[in-house]
Amino acid sequence: MKQSINGSNLMVFYGGKSLALATSHTINFTVNVSEVVTKDSGIWSSAVATSIAWEGTSDNQAVALDYNALYDAMIERTPVDFVFGMPADWSVNGLDDNTEYWTEPATPAEDTIFYKGKAIITNLNLTAPAGDAATYSITFKGVGKLVKTTA
Repeated sequence: MKQSINGSNLMVFYGGKSLALATSHTINFTVNVSEVVTKDSGIWSSAVATSIAWEGTSDNQAVALDYNALYDAMIERTPVDFVFGMPADWSVNGLDDNTEYWTEPATPAEDTIFYKGKAIITNLNLTAPAGDAATYSITFKGVGKLVKTTA
């Protein structure tokens, strides 16, 4: 029987380390299409796939080291390495809650996959509510193919 993926085990990695204190990650794939209209189409529209786009997001409690590095990368406007998957130091006992940063996977853990590619940071939003922890959200827009690696 196949097991569902525990979202707590999946992380976004930047610079070889997981983004600290994450609360949520999303990866989104989109197939872009062009409408094709011919005299043979009649009233029904038709489409052809033209390209595939991807985007990743992460919501985190703010850690100055992570936030400042991401800010600098966004201002530079150059593609960064983006990895989405289970950490390399995953063990039979699960993740070590005392680990400051988990490292990006070199190979997938058993029965898992990870995705790796280049992305440009297109959005970095810092929220600082009174009396509560500051948080940030970030959006990575894919540049080229996002490679799926399986065990």
